[in-house]
Amino acid sequence: MLRLAELTEERELLRKCMLGDAEARERFSTRSYRRETLRTVRETLTRAAAAERLSLADEEIEAFAVATMSWLFTRWQELPSRFFDLHRVIRTVVTGVARNYWKRRRKTLRITA
Repeated sequence: MLRLAELTEERELLRKCMLGDAEARERFSTRSYRRETLRTVRETLTRAAAAERLSLADEEIEAFAVATMSWLFTRWQELPSRFFDLHRVIRTVVTGVARNYWKRRRKTLRITA
């Protein structure tokens, strides 16, 4: 369980990232939250595409990961948890977002394939 100070710090980091603070975004990367987001998006989408013998371009995956990070920043009040560290929360939330994206995206891939 996180202390209130840690929870407040994580919320403040995400809020500053949302506002475009360069130092906060650097800390987001330094603490490997960015890497966690990219890895989770890449794994989720690649696994889902491979299961259906489809593929996504690396550029599309990267663009979606960046959009997902922006979305995470807007959820600065909701995401940090008193019970789980931010890495785990990001992993859980991003997996769900990527799965929803894949459900919509695979329809267009099947049409063009």
